[in-house]
Amino acid sequence: MQFERGMAILDLGAYFNCDGVSSDANRLAGNFDAPHVASGASYPASELPESHSIFVAVKDKAIPLLFPDKGANANNISCAGQSIIVPPDRYRSVNFLGSAENGGFERTVTLVYTSGSDQERQWRMGDWCSETEYDEVTVIKSAFRHGWAGEVEQGTPCYIRWQSISADPSRVLREIQLPDHPHMHVFAITLEADAPY
Repeated sequence: MQFERGMAILDLGAYFNCDGVSSDANRLAGNFDAPHVASGASYPASELPESHSIFVAVKDKAIPLLFPDKGANANNISCAGQSIIVPPDRYRSVNFLGSAENGGFERTVTLVYTSGSDQERQWRMGDWCSETEYDEVTVIKSAFRHGWAGEVEQGTPCYIRWQSISADPSRVLREIQLPDHPHMHVFAITLEADAPY
């Protein structure tokens, strides 16, 4: 984990379970949208930020996000009810870098506090190859994607977006419970602290 300008930037490597990225040299390596079969479409590595780089999503505030290792065997979380343990602290918001496949979806994220209380928040995520209908911000856009057969699908842009949900800064957050919905994917999470570090 890293801290920057009052933000806790999480390292999610231990939770990654999906390889959604492929290189130009091996376009069959990734499978973002069809884990039930041997091959699927994927994001082209050349169109994405550098591995392990921190870049900033900007809307009404600047949110630093840590991009994963594009060459790793897994570089995003396919949501299956995972519990993400966070450094206990008071946070104002939980910020996701993510996208969905096979449609856009609305599910519930549960924030677990040290007091033993929970808070359910609605989380909306648009499809990776469509314009979003939700209140999220596109921060990465690829002009094409790698298809199921390893072909370059020009004219099929794909996106990764920033979604933000509010947390209760009067309570100490210790855990984020993701929904059990594998079509929703997370590449990064950054927590906005209630007080600057």
